[in-house]
Amino acid sequence: MLNEFVKPNPYFVYYMFKDTIHVDDYGSIKETLFKFPTLNKVGQSNQAKIYLFGDDVNSKISLCYDANEDEWSIKKLTDSNLSKFYQCSASIALSPVEILITGGGSPPKKDARIYLTAKNEIVSKCMMNESRNAHAITLCRGNVYVLGGFSGKQRLNSVEKYIVKEDKWAQMAPMKDKRHYLSACSINDECIYAFGGFFGSTE
Repeated sequence: MLNEFVKPNPYFVYYMFKDTIHVDDYGSIKETLFKFPTLNKVGQSNQAKIYLFGDDVNSKISLCYDANEDEWSIKKLTDSNLSKFYQCSASIALSPVEILITGGGSPPKKDARIYLTAKNEIVSKCMMNESRNAHAITLCRGNVYVLGGFSGKQRLNSVEKYIVKEDKWAQMAPMKDKRHYLSACSINDECIYAFGGFFGSTE
C-alpha cells in the first residue's frame, strides 16, 4: 500500500521512538524492523511507529507505519506555505508525540521544527547556527546533536547541540572530517559515534 501513498520516493526523514532507524527505501523497511525486536513487544505501541515525511510530489505528506498492527496511515499538513517537509532533513523523536526535524531543503535551511504527531502540526523552534542538509542527528544526555551535512556550498564537519529545555543551539567541537549523508548514534549516553558519509570522491 505504501507505493500508492508516495510516488516516487519519500524524503529520507525517519524515526523510531527510543531508537533511530535509517530507512533507505521501501524494500529495506521490513528488513530493518527485524533488527529491532523491541518493535514487536505487546503493549509498547509508542515504540513501534516509523514516520516518513514528504515526497518528490507533495512535501506535505506524512506516513506512519505501525509495526504492531502492520498498517500504514497517511496525513496531510494544512495548506499554509510554512507547513511543509524538506528533503534531506534529519529528525529524531523527543517523545512519542514530538519529533524534532532539522535542516534540509535546497538550498539547505537552518530550520528546527517540532512535528506534533497527534495534532499533525509543525511548530517552529530556535534555528540552528548553520544551514545544513544530509546531516546526522542523535540524542545524548537529553540533548540533540546534529553532525556534518552540506551547507549548499561545502561539506561540513561542524557539530551543534540543541538544548531542548532551553530551546537554543550551541556550537560543539567539530568532527575530524567534512562529510554528508553520514549516520550517528550515542553509546550509553556518554559518547557519540559518526559513521560513513560522503567525503567527495570517496564514501
